[in-house]
Amino acid sequence: MKEIVKIRHPAVAALLSFISMGLGQLYNGHLRRAVVLYVFEILAIVMAAVSTLLLSSHGILIIYACALIFVGLRIFAVVDAFGGARRIGSAALQRYNRWYVYAVLIAYAVIAPMVVRTVALEPFNIPSGSMRPTLLVGDYLFVSKYAYGYSKYSLPWNIDLFSGRLFGSQPERGDVAVFKLPRDNKTDYIGRIVGLPGDRIQVLDGTLIVNDVPIERRQVENFTFSDVYGRSRSIAQFEEKLPNGVVHYTLDANFNGNFDNTDVYSVPEGHFFAMGDNRDNSLDSRASWGGGFIPAENLVGRAESIFYSTNGDATRFERIGKDIQ
Repeated sequence: MKEIVKIRHPAVAALLSFISMGLGQLYNGHLRRAVVLYVFEILAIVMAAVSTLLLSSHGILIIYACALIFVGLRIFAVVDAFGGARRIGSAALQRYNRWYVYAVLIAYAVIAPMVVRTVALEPFNIPSGSMRPTLLVGDYLFVSKYAYGYSKYSLPWNIDLFSGRLFGSQPERGDVAVFKLPRDNKTDYIGRIVGLPGDRIQVLDGTLIVNDVPIERRQVENFTFSDVYGRSRSIAQFEEKLPNGVVHYTLDANFNGNFDNTDVYSVPEGHFFAMGDNRDNSLDSRASWGGGFIPAENLVGRAESIFYSTNGDATRFERIGKDIQ
């Protein structure tokens, strides 16, 4: 069979390695180098995923290290592919230099992150102040998709492939969870799970009551933040302890509005009751017109770790909900 020699274009090689690490090396005929780059890329992704399960800030530091390694490898792959193509000029086509090989590897570059976001971890950002002081506007966090199992809302574009949950498990009281708002089943929202199926939930004078027992609550130092106009504001802050021992902070502006004194909510089977930690500024299960009870199917995942923040006050690297237990 006659050997086919083709010119290797540096720009094409660089573009291929930018799309999928190592693909430009395959284009240049450098198989071993391509395999090494693919292996290191996969290891960086796996290490970043596993590190989110660590119970300390070390997990966040590992994620940053993996991100730096990933970016460094991608830059190296692009530069190496460009330089390799310039050096070799023309090269014989190898058995793996086929359009379908490139198509498979490009598909991998697109599908692999989607699979990770679907079954393992997905990044979310906080656009509102409903979870102050636990989460601030501008915080970016990882949500574990596997924590509560999978529903159609775990899938890209909420593809309606099945109903209910696969490999489902129940949230614990005190979990910070991402869910689809029941009013439209589309909007992502975040809140703290305070009521489980069968619970009786009520708020009286700003105090949360679970199954007719007021939770432990004590006022601590006020929480200070900047509002949307840049003005400094101070609001009463409380330390609360849920019946299972989870301790967290909440804010209460003492408006004495409808959210500070509610009827008794009886949580139905297969549903959960969520509240924002910013008690007077949260669209949660107390508002039947917006939130209401959260169906188990609407749970997207459990908030795990803050990994970045655009808010100058949010320089925290912690596992959400585990820092003050």
